[in-house]
Amino acid sequence: MPPRYRATILFLCICFRSLTASADTLTQAIEKAIRTNPEVLAAISNRNASEKELDNAKAGRFPTLDLRLGGGNERTTTASINDRSLDRQEVSIIARQMIYDGGEVSGEIKRQRARLEALDSKVFDVSDSVSQRVADIFIEVLKTEEIFQLAKNNLESHQNYLEKIRERATAGVATTADLQLAEGRTALASSTLAAKEAALDDAKFRYKRLVGELPKNLIKPESISRAIPALVELANEIATNNNASLKVASSDTKAAKEAEAAARSRYMPTISLEAGATRNRNIDGIAGKNEDNTLMMKMDYNLFRGGADQAKIAELSARYNSAMEGENNIKRMIEEEVGRAWVARKATKISLDFYVESATKAASVKDAYQSQYEIGKRTLLDLMNAENEMFQAKSTLLSGLYTVEQSEYRLLAVMGGILKIFNIKSPTELKVNTEKSLLPDF
Repeated sequence: MPPRYRATILFLCICFRSLTASADTLTQAIEKAIRTNPEVLAAISNRNASEKELDNAKAGRFPTLDLRLGGGNERTTTASINDRSLDRQEVSIIARQMIYDGGEVSGEIKRQRARLEALDSKVFDVSDSVSQRVADIFIEVLKTEEIFQLAKNNLESHQNYLEKIRERATAGVATTADLQLAEGRTALASSTLAAKEAALDDAKFRYKRLVGELPKNLIKPESISRAIPALVELANEIATNNNASLKVASSDTKAAKEAEAAARSRYMPTISLEAGATRNRNIDGIAGKNEDNTLMMKMDYNLFRGGADQAKIAELSARYNSAMEGENNIKRMIEEEVGRAWVARKATKISLDFYVESATKAASVKDAYQSQYEIGKRTLLDLMNAENEMFQAKSTLLSGLYTVEQSEYRLLAVMGGILKIFNIKSPTELKVNTEKSLLPDF
């Protein structure tokens, strides 16, 4: 192989590798967004804080150990001792172990576990929501890029027709009115291109806000139609079982129930074992050392607190009822979201048949006009009209095709499946350090 050919092949390989390396898939875009999204990171921090609260609740099962040290001067005046001053010293250590607390500690542990479950689901919910928004803007960028290219091709065709009409007008074959009409239609095509370019730039900046960088050589994802069930009832069932927002609400309801149960423990006595050792010197005006060792079983029983316990239980009971109604409301909202996404997808898919027919006919008319123009039965203005009609039909078809994909991702998000279908782990499944890197590489 000649050296120049080898050099050419090497150059092409390098260019291909560079293009591939800079290209982004939808999976990569979602992963980048999740790593840096403030909502996700805030949810992770709240989840980590809740984990420490659970550890704090578990500490109630273990014994406590207190050390007390004291020292100073003690002046004592009694009938037998007049103004006696001694250097007082005291050391005591007390160990306590709760034996029975009416279920308060265990109830608090259950409540904190339910809260942690809720926040685990919250992280997944926020991550899936971000993923849906990334998918939506990812497809929007692809759509606006293709439509922009159509508008660019449309303008180039108009400019070619205009140049031919200008030449014919100069030669006296075409009228000034024809030239002006062609110029107006070309200006309209130029304006359309500017509008499509603005829409593309807007989509790119919205992409950057979510992902953290401008899109580059986005790779069109494969269709996810296979993940959409055949019946809306099945979609509702999947959403009910997998929607992260509903899991959050369910865990919140569970936490509220456990909080109410823990509050009722205040009506029960508490029993604890206490052991202590005290070493004193020069106490109560008596010179010398004193030792005191104790081992006792203690019981505390709340007899009356002015109605505070009843009020607290009533409050937590109301919060539990509120949480249950909130969960029921989310169930209804999910059913509504599934229905709306389902209808939107269905309606657009039905319209696609008409869009395809319109684009096919527009292309056929353009070809027919071209053939008729070549034999003198059509004018260049007729070709410009056909070109514009074909552009409009193709743009509508492209928009419809991408709209179907966007509606499928919205439906999949309600069903709780975007992260799953792309095999992207939830941040809670990873070792996360929010103080340093926030999220590790996936």
